[in-house]
Parts: sequence; structure tokens; C-alpha cells
Amino acid sequence: MLITKRALQGASLTWLALPLTNAWYCPPPGPVLPAAKSPSTSPHIKEAIDDLFAALKLVSETWYPNTAISVAAKSLHEETPFISHHIYPIGGLNTSGVAVIDEETVYRVSSVSKLFPVLAPLRLGVSLEDPVIKYLPELRSIRVAEAPDAITTVEWEHITIGMLASHMSGIAAEYAVDLAAFPFDLGPAFQALDEKSFPPCAVTGLNPETLPRCTRADFFRDFGVRHPVFAPGTAPVYSNIGIFLLSLVVEVVSKTPYDTFIQQNIFGPLGMTNTTTGAAPNASYGAIAVNHTSWGLDLGFENPSGGFYSNTKDLLAFGNAILEYKLLDPVMTRKWLSPVAFTDSSGVMVGYSWEIMRAKNITGDGRIIPANYKSGHLPGYQAALILVPDYDLVLTILVAGPLHEATESLLQHFGSRFIERMVPPLDQAAKDEALIRYGGVYSDPASNSTLKIELDHGPGLSLTELTVRGTSLLVDPFGKPARIRLYPSNLKTKGREAWRSITSTLTDEEIETIESGLIWEQGTCPTLGTLDRRGYGYKSLDEFIFQLDASGKVKGLNYRALDVNFEKNNGLPETQHQEPTEDLTALLRALLVKLESRQA
Repeated sequence: MLITKRALQGASLTWLALPLTNAWYCPPPGPVLPAAKSPSTSPHIKEAIDDLFAALKLVSETWYPNTAISVAAKSLHEETPFISHHIYPIGGLNTSGVAVIDEETVYRVSSVSKLFPVLAPLRLGVSLEDPVIKYLPELRSIRVAEAPDAITTVEWEHITIGMLASHMSGIAAEYAVDLAAFPFDLGPAFQALDEKSFPPCAVTGLNPETLPRCTRADFFRDFGVRHPVFAPGTAPVYSNIGIFLLSLVVEVVSKTPYDTFIQQNIFGPLGMTNTTTGAAPNASYGAIAVNHTSWGLDLGFENPSGGFYSNTKDLLAFGNAILEYKLLDPVMTRKWLSPVAFTDSSGVMVGYSWEIMRAKNITGDGRIIPANYKSGHLPGYQAALILVPDYDLVLTILVAGPLHEATESLLQHFGSRFIERMVPPLDQAAKDEALIRYGGVYSDPASNSTLKIELDHGPGLSLTELTVRGTSLLVDPFGKPARIRLYPSNLKTKGREAWRSITSTLTDEEIETIESGLIWEQGTCPTLGTLDRRGYGYKSLDEFIFQLDASGKVKGLNYRALDVNFEKNNGLPETQHQEPTEDLTALLRALLVKLESRQA
């Protein structure tokens, strides 16, 4: 069908609002607003922190009286943490350690260590797509106890650096921990084995003391006896061995011992003076439980996978450096923080050493909030470094206590509660700042054009008025009202910021009807396939560019596709959009009457 100029005029140029199978609130992944620049000054944050501290004190004294707890949080945009909270247990700690818990107190951080063997090759320019045998050709020669085939033998030639980093290699999870080495009676189902049938070494202090610490030579001699778990690229298997191999790649490429490289290229430049790569620091700096502790436990060649010691001060510095692109360039940082594969949990994906938690029930708009989570667990210690890139947030939780208190479940619950309590006020703080920066009326009197931006309960910026040359673009060609929201694209210069619009013409009832017939969630969200689909003269109809003055304040907005420059009106922006109180009151009254009639 030929589309004439007259037909376009008759349609009121409402191509932004062409009918789509479009659920409401379908923002593209990533931040929906710039993160708050001064979150510590927000009353919402202060209230949440007070509530958290009170709850943490009660939980500590009631259920974890023998456990040291350190929690710290920092915004990328502020110099100092807005949370730095430390609890010395009422039951006390080992007297060889600290008498006071603070930001300098050292804990074992176990698998948080895994971030560094993944980061280091990336800093050295190693590609995630490189096969590991490019750097470790000796893997081809690992001894295999059985006839080599797909079931018995690892296909090293198909395993990449990225697969090792994301636990997608399919290789065995462990080597040094074998039940046959423990002097336990495992019952009649387990036949006695001779000493040649299990590793001749162990994790010092965890396995029997009579066995020596495992070395690199032990690994290359015996690891081939272990079958692979999956074919490469099939499914994630959390493998300490894969991370150890990455530390060897670092040594090959850098021609430097792994520990030395990490100290010189990461710890040193970031001022992480209390973080060590395996050797236990002086006990006087440590949080050490009275009993049942793994302080001093030597993991041998697996130290890169879980042997590090650190504190909240250093881990905040590390997380901050990641989000500030001090360790990798922006593109590689975003790739490092991205998910790689699904897990058995719908709320957890695996990344390049990260567990990526996805929560959709902590903000009012119900959108998915991803958190890059790296946790670690050793007897008596729990640790987590958590990044929430959408809010430029770094959070760390460190725990030391007896085995029955310092559990993985404790860490998971603490992490969940802190994110659950901190994200909503951070979201509100971002809205408060965005209202001042972007909210208000924009106009171009010469072309009879007006644009209005409000902040409401939804994500991004709400475009509540868009009139160009006297024609409203908030109605589709069939007279149906359109809802338009703007989201940042992460494309900006010193004087401009590019944003993109998402448009919906479906009512909530229509969305609900469509969704009820689908077997997957949010099937009516079309953002992936509709962004940038409609152009006019090589210019996208969903592109809006904010113009900034020399101080960085928004002075106008350019709608390129229709060649309109809106100037931001002076004066304070209007208050955030509120739901009509009278309508809500009437609704609640009607609901109450209905409930009372049912009870009667």
C-alpha cells in the first residue's frame, strides 16, 4: 500500500503510537533513571538504614550471639560509605583475633576470591573466546585412567576461557576434597579403597592432617581420573578447578606468579592493603570465632578459588573500581557483569564468576532488578560482594562465627534483606533527583510545540504531553490514547544525553487478557523487537536528546525525527504525579462495602 503525504497528515504523524502487542512497564534492561548522586542525604535512605540497623541488632543478639557481622554499602557517586556497620558478638570471639570489629577487620572471603582469576586475564587482554589450551597445552596430556571417550575424558580443545570463568566448561568441580581420605566409617555401601584410589593430598586443615597440601603437580598427574560432568557449554557446574586453571593462564601470559600479579596490578593500585591471596594475615587483625573456624586453612593450589582474606573497606574499594571502569574499559566491564547462562533457579543466572540474582518484587513498578552477587563459604565464614549496577551500589557482607550460626542461609537472608530495604529508597532518591533535573514543561513557541515530563510510580520518565506543530502525538491513528515513557540509553556527551521512548496503546485490561493466554511471563513486552523500528528521514521516532548547559543542567530537549527543539521552561518542576486520592478513596470504600456484604 502506498502511504501518501496526505495519509500521513490524516494519521496525525502518530507513528510513536502505532498499535503494538505492548505490555505496560516494559523498560529495556538497565537503569531506568540515572542513579542518585547524593543518596546519603535522602531521608528515604536514612530511614531505611535506621530500620536495618535496628533489625540487625535484634537478629544478632537473638539468633547469632557468637557471630561477628560487618556490613558496608557505598554509592559510586559519594566518597564515603553510607553504611559501615559492625557487630562484635555478645558471646565474644577468639582472643587471638580482634577485640573490636570495624572496617579494617579481616575475614576470610572464600569464593569472593574467584572474581580475581577472571578479572586478571581480561586485564591482560585475553579473550573470553580463546581456547584454554592456547595457554595451557599441557592439559592435552593429563593422564586418563580409562579408555578415552566422551564420557571419560574432558574435551579440552572445546573449552574456552569464558567457559572456565562462567562454570560452563563441564569439568569436575573438585580434586582435593575426597571422602575416601577422611577417617570416617561411611557404612557398608562404601568399600574400603587402597591409597592409590584417591588423591594423595588434601586441603590442609580440612582433610586429614597426615596428607600433604595438594600442588599443581598433583593436579596435572591425577585430575584426568575424574570424569567430566557435562559436555562443554551444556550447563553450569560450579568448579573450583576451572578458576584455578585461569590463575595458571594469568601466570603464562604475565610471566609473573599469580599472587604477585594480583598484588601489583589490583590490590596495590586500589589501596587494598588488608587483602591477601592465601597466606593468613596476622591473627590480631582477624575476626576469628571461638571454635570451628577455618582461619589459617590452606587451600593449596585452589587458593585462587577461595583462599583470600579481606575486609569491608577493601571490598568496597574493589567494587567501586569495577563500576567506575578503573579495572576494565566500559564495554568489557559490561560484558563481565552480564549473564551467561540459566541455572536451575528462575531467579539466578550465572555470569563470568558472578551469580546474577534477579528480583522483581522490590520496586513499585515490579521490574526486574539484577544484582551481581559473589558469595563465598568456608567453615565459620560467609562473605559476599554485591553490585547493583542500576543504582551504582556496592554492598559487602562479611560474617565470622561458629558453624551452626555462620551459615550460607544466613548470608542469603542478609543479602536479600539489605537489597530489599535499600533499593526502594535508592529508587525514590533517583526519582527525586530526576524530577528536578528532567521534570517540567518544555516548549517551542515558534512551532506551536509542547512537551511535558512527569515522574510517577512507574519506571523512567513519563511523557504526559507531546504536541508538535499543534498536533498531539499521544493518540494513535485510531484515536486510542498512547502512554509513552523515556529511558536512558547510556549514550551521552558533555552537552547531550540520548534517551529512548517505549510506547503502549494497550489498556491494562487488554494486557491482562493477552497475558492470561500465554505460558511465559510478560509475553506482551515487545521492547526487544520494537526499539528503533520506525524512522523518518533516517531519524528514529523513539529518540529524544536532552540538551545540557555548561554546568550539566538540562536546558532543552531535541526531538530529532520531527526537527523540534524544545526549551525547558524556567522555574521549579511540578511535583511528582500522584494517583488521584479521591478515586483511590472511593475504590477502598467500595471494596470495604463489598467485604462487609459478604460477611453479612
